[in-house]
Amino acid sequence: MLYFPYFELPLMKLDPYLIYRMMRNANVKGTETQTSYFVSEVQSQGGLVFDQEKIDLIKRTIARGANEDELALFIEQCRRTSLDPFARQIYSVRRKQWNSQSRSYEDAQVIQVSIDGFRLIADRTRKYAGQVGPWWCGPDGEWKEVWLSDEPPAAARMGVLRHDFHQPLYAIAVYKSYVQTNSYGEPISRWKTDPAGMLAKCAEALALRRAFPQELSGLYTTEEMGQADNTAQLAAEPVNGNGGHTRNRIPGQRPYTPEELKSNFARAVSMIESRGMALGENDAAIVAGAMDNLLEDEDQIAAYLAYITGLHSLEEMTEAEIIALNRLLKPSDADGIWMPCTEAIEEAQAVMLLLDEATDVENDEDDAEDTLTGDTEE
Repeated sequence: MLYFPYFELPLMKLDPYLIYRMMRNANVKGTETQTSYFVSEVQSQGGLVFDQEKIDLIKRTIARGANEDELALFIEQCRRTSLDPFARQIYSVRRKQWNSQSRSYEDAQVIQVSIDGFRLIADRTRKYAGQVGPWWCGPDGEWKEVWLSDEPPAAARMGVLRHDFHQPLYAIAVYKSYVQTNSYGEPISRWKTDPAGMLAKCAEALALRRAFPQELSGLYTTEEMGQADNTAQLAAEPVNGNGGHTRNRIPGQRPYTPEELKSNFARAVSMIESRGMALGENDAAIVAGAMDNLLEDEDQIAAYLAYITGLHSLEEMTEAEIIALNRLLKPSDADGIWMPCTEAIEEAQAVMLLLDEATDVENDEDDAEDTLTGDTEE
């Protein structure tokens, strides 16, 4: 067994490609070795090396908002994958994630990798032999090599080749599972301008992760994770006569329809009053902070409160009503900012949609009355 003199490591335990590079530089002859190999090159094989200056730069720019543990995790992931955050191969993204223990959404770090980072990791294994595809299909299921329709494809397929595989390993990404949308269910960003390209990247990431599970397990690309930022799709769903949405849901299950919201709030207030429950020391401030992040402006917040409580501000509400509102909003602390739960935000948006529709109907009736009476502006 050959030993490399600077590190006293048996060459059989090192990566074969690293051994090859060592021997080229070392001019190995039998068991006698002459070398001028650099320690930094060996270190780079195990991951990137960051000095304190670079770590501080990452914390200020790439991993903004990360605590010490999250920053350490991100740096370790960069080292493990040998991906360079400064080359935009790996990212630290902040997202709201559900904490099952606290039963609330919390701001947390999510590590994402670019599709180029996936390709680089696969290439470094020296088992990666390229790809076949992509192909796209519509609702008819007919695969095409080029997508020319103005409508987005229904799915994309990609195959990954390995030198030790007899056949390509295929993966299919479905459009509706990955498209990033706004609150109206409309595609945004690159999903609006290049849906075929974005879906092909998702299929490629799926195929690469299946082909290289050891190297890519637990890693996801930016294209795959865009849908995690999707907000409640209110306008895309039919609205029933009560302002609620007709999607499949169990009656009484959150998010409530506006009518359910109003009646449930009234029942909660009555229950709280009957039990003599008291407002916590900081509850009023927490509710006020969550209300500030519930809707876009003060007028909408006042209209929402008037709909469910008959009052226009928190100052007018009783302790029981504030306690009920706190239970409804389920605020969570995100770096000192109180955020209402996702269901509360969706319910508030449904209330505003209902109120806007009522206002439109009222305006149409006024216009019709003015037309009949001849009372129109010239």
